[in-house]
Amino acid sequence: MQRFIVLLTTFFCLIALSAQEHRAIKPKSWLLQTFQPGPGNTLAYSGEWQEVPYTASINELIDAGYRFLDSSGMPIKANEVENHYWRYRAELPEMAEAAKFKNVAFRMASPEPAAAYLLNGQQIGVGQSTQLPILNIIPTSTLAGENSLFIAQLPSLKDAAKLYFPLSGSTEWPADNDTANPKGSVVLRKPPVQFGWDVAPRRVLNGLGSEPEFIPFDNMLVVDVFTTVDYKPGNKAKINLHWVIRADSAIDIQLRAGMNSKSVVDTLMRLSEGQQEYIMSFILENPVLWQPNGQGWHHLYKLDLLATHGRERFMKELTFGIRDIQLERVNDNKGESFRFMVNGKPVFMKGSNLLPQQGFHSEEQRKKLWEGPNSLVNQMAVAGYNMLRVWGGGGLMPESFYKQCDELGILVWQDLMYSGTVYPYNGFWKNRALTEAVSVWKQTRQHPCMALYCGNNEIDVALKHWGWDKTYSWDSTDKAFMQDQYRQMFEEDFSRIFEKGNVNYLPSSPVSNWAPETEMARGDNHLWYVWHGERPLQDFDTKIPRFASEYGLPSWPSLECVRKYFGSDKPESRMLSYKGLKLLNGYMVTEFGALPKDTLSTILLSQYLQARVLVRAYRAHKNDSNCGGSLYWQANDIWPGITWSTVDFMGNKKAAWYPIWREFIGVTNSSFNPKLDKSYLKQVKFTAKRKGDYLTIKVGKEWLMGLMILKDVKLLDIIGNVVDLSPGTTYKVLLPENIGEIQIATAWGLLNGQGLLPK
Repeated sequence: MQRFIVLLTTFFCLIALSAQEHRAIKPKSWLLQTFQPGPGNTLAYSGEWQEVPYTASINELIDAGYRFLDSSGMPIKANEVENHYWRYRAELPEMAEAAKFKNVAFRMASPEPAAAYLLNGQQIGVGQSTQLPILNIIPTSTLAGENSLFIAQLPSLKDAAKLYFPLSGSTEWPADNDTANPKGSVVLRKPPVQFGWDVAPRRVLNGLGSEPEFIPFDNMLVVDVFTTVDYKPGNKAKINLHWVIRADSAIDIQLRAGMNSKSVVDTLMRLSEGQQEYIMSFILENPVLWQPNGQGWHHLYKLDLLATHGRERFMKELTFGIRDIQLERVNDNKGESFRFMVNGKPVFMKGSNLLPQQGFHSEEQRKKLWEGPNSLVNQMAVAGYNMLRVWGGGGLMPESFYKQCDELGILVWQDLMYSGTVYPYNGFWKNRALTEAVSVWKQTRQHPCMALYCGNNEIDVALKHWGWDKTYSWDSTDKAFMQDQYRQMFEEDFSRIFEKGNVNYLPSSPVSNWAPETEMARGDNHLWYVWHGERPLQDFDTKIPRFASEYGLPSWPSLECVRKYFGSDKPESRMLSYKGLKLLNGYMVTEFGALPKDTLSTILLSQYLQARVLVRAYRAHKNDSNCGGSLYWQANDIWPGITWSTVDFMGNKKAAWYPIWREFIGVTNSSFNPKLDKSYLKQVKFTAKRKGDYLTIKVGKEWLMGLMILKDVKLLDIIGNVVDLSPGTTYKVLLPENIGEIQIATAWGLLNGQGLLPK
C-alpha cells in the first residue's frame, strides 16, 4: 500500500531531524561573553570573550571554575546567570564543504527559550521552548566565505517581563513555587523545577541547551521516519512505515526497508516539491509481542532503512515493538478504576517518579546516572520496576532513557512540561502550546515503552482544592478566566492531539485529591495525607487509592553527600519542604521514641524510616485488588538535599532501595516488617561472623530492628542489607568480592550512641 498525506497544519512540521548524523556539522569550539545592550544597537558593556567547551548551560561552566564579570567588575554567580545577557560565537570553516550542496538544514534539538540564532548576521532561528526543536533550511548560496554562528541569550526574567507578560492576559498567575516577580516560570518554557521547588532551589539554566547542527543536502531531506502498528489479538500485524521528506523540487526517490536481511519495502516514488508524509505498509505474520518487565520478553523488531536520490543517501536503523496498552477507567461498585491493560491483561504498575536530568549535575555526572550498563534505568529493571513517571516539573528525558526503557520493558508515564499553576492559553500561547505538545508526542512516539501522556502535574486538583481564589483575591471573572484557560488547553485541545495519535492521555495527575477520602475511589491519587497532611504512617494501611502515582517520606542523603555538599549549611536549609525538618523529626520520634544525637545516625535512621514507609505503602497497594499501581515519590535527586529520593544526588542508594527491590521482584520471605512499633526497639543480642564470602547473623529472643550493613559508612550494594530480623533468625548475607572491613548498625544502636559495630 502506498499513499501520501499532506500535513494539515504548520506545527505538525516542527520536529527534529531523526538521522543523517554522520553528515552533521557541529561547532568544534565556542567563545562566550556576557554583555549589556545600550541605546539602539550599541553595547553599553561587553565582557571578555572566553573559549569554553560545550555544556548545556553556562551555570555548569561557572560551577567548573569559569569566571565571567558583570559591568561592575563583579564575578557572576551560577545562580545569577538568568539575570544577564550572553553571547556565544563559533567559527564554522567546515561550512565550505557544505557549499557543495544546494541547502543546509539548521537544527537545534533543545533550544534555549528567548535565544536568537544568527548565521553571518542573519537570523536562522528563535528558541521558544526547550522541548520544541528548531529546523530551518538555509540555501548555501547565502553562505559567506567565512561563516560565523552567533547565539544571543536574553535574561530569562527580564525577557519574560518585557516580551511575554503583556501578552498573557493576567499579571497574577498562581505559580507558588516561583518567588520571583514577575513569575517567569508561567511564560518561559523551561522545566518548572528550575524556578524553585521543594526538591531543589531556584536555578534557571541559560546557555546552549543542545548542540547546534548543520546538515548539508541537495534535494532530499528526510525529516522524520517512524512506524505505527495496526494490531489486534491474532496472528498478523500491519506495520505502517511513515517517511516525512522535504523535496527541494519534484524528484524520484528510492525507499527501502529490510528486516533480518530480507526486504519488506522497496519502492521508487515520485515526490512532490515541499514537505510531505509518505506511508507504506507490510504485514508481519505471527508477531512477537513486546511485554513489560516481569511479564515476558520485551521483543524489539529492527528495520534497516535506506532512502536514495542521486548522490544523497539516508540510512537509519529503526526499532519498534508490537504491543497494546490501554488505560482502563471504568465505573464499578468501588468508584472508577485506573489500571493499565497490556496486551489484553491487567498489569500492576510498580515504580517511581523521575526528576529531570539537568539541574546541578555536571555532564559527566548525568552520563554516569543515565547512560551505560550501570545506568539507573538498568538498575531499576533488575530491581523489578515496570513503570516510571517522568514528572511534569521536569520535561523530556534524554533519548537514551527511552531507548533503555524499550529494551528493558519499563513503561513510561510522560507528563507534559506543566506543573503547579494555570498557564496562559490564548492567541500566541495557544499556537505555541499546541506546537510543543505535538513535538513531545512526535519525539517519543516510536518507543513501545510509552504508556501514557499526561497534560500536567497537579493543576486540576490545585484549581479545586488549593484555595488560589482566596490567595490571589480572584473575583468570579478571574476564576472563570483561569478555569477556562485550563479546560481549553488540557481537557479539549491537548486531548484531541493524543486521540489523533491513538495513545492514552490524561489531562492532569492526580485525577482525585487525598482529602476527602471519598476522592480516593476514582482515578490516580497523590497520597500526601502522610507528610503534607501530617497523618500517622498507619494511614497507609487503610487509605488505598485506585492508583498511587505519588507518595513518600523524605530522608537524609548519604554521609558522603552531606560531607561534600552541605558544608556549613544548617540542615534546615537543605530541606525545602514548607513542613521542614520538624515534621520529619516528629515522625522519627513517633516511630522510634527519640532522635539520634549524631549526623551519621540521623542519616541512617531517617533512611530506615523512609524504607519502612515505602514498603508499608507498597504492600497495602499491591494487596488491594482495586489498586492498579504504586509509583513512589521519588527515584532520583537533582540537588544535594534532604528529599524523598531513594538514590541521592551522588548516585548513592539510600536504605529504602533494598527492601523496595525485594518487594518489586516478589521475594516472599522478605525479612522486613514496616509495621513494627517502638516497643520492639531494644538492645538485642546477636552474633555476626564472617566466613568466606558470607556474613552470618544469629538473633536472640527479641526482634532485631533496623539492621544495616555498611562499608566505609555506605550501604552495601547487595540485596538484603536493610532488614528487620525476627527472634531466633539466622540470616546469611553474600558479600561482594574483596569487601574488606564492613560495619553493622541497628536502629537501637543508632538511637543509643552505640554507633557502628566493626566486623
